[in-house]
Amino acid sequence: MRISVPGLPQAILSAVSSANAKAISSSEAVLRLSEFLGKGNVAVLTGAGVSVDSGIRAYRGNDGRYMNPNYKPIFYHELMDETEKGHSFRQRYWLRSYLGYPPVRDAQPNTTHFALAALLHTSVISHIVTQNVDGLHQKALCEKAGPDWGPARLQQTILELHGTLHVCHILRL
Repeated sequence: MRISVPGLPQAILSAVSSANAKAISSSEAVLRLSEFLGKGNVAVLTGAGVSVDSGIRAYRGNDGRYMNPNYKPIFYHELMDETEKGHSFRQRYWLRSYLGYPPVRDAQPNTTHFALAALLHTSVISHIVTQNVDGLHQKALCEKAGPDWGPARLQQTILELHGTLHVCHILRL
């Protein structure tokens, strides 16, 4: 499991005058942190790295660039274009989806998904906000937490920023 903890912005650090700031011991810091976390005041943001260990490849490398130099995203306006060009975009989109879907469909949650599911189930964290579309956070919760986690509760607790591939609604143009 990879964990990233951002630093405090310099503007916040500068706003605290050194006269008001006092050093605290490590044990006091741990106590304060555990009290804060114990109230479920934490949401977790996840990205593609969480699902890589489940066999789903990442689209971007460490520098943020697409790993496949030939990858070209399809934009909404291209997908919805009613001309012949739009038709070819839709064909490319659905072919790519057809070829790329089986690894996502067959993927199973990994230790990170199960660890986050346990933290959610025990109310240590209150929400997961994910960039992933694979549904593995939901799958982990349903496998380990049981019937308490129905579709409505999952939808209230896990926000999928980029949509989802585990549920699909086809709309006619």
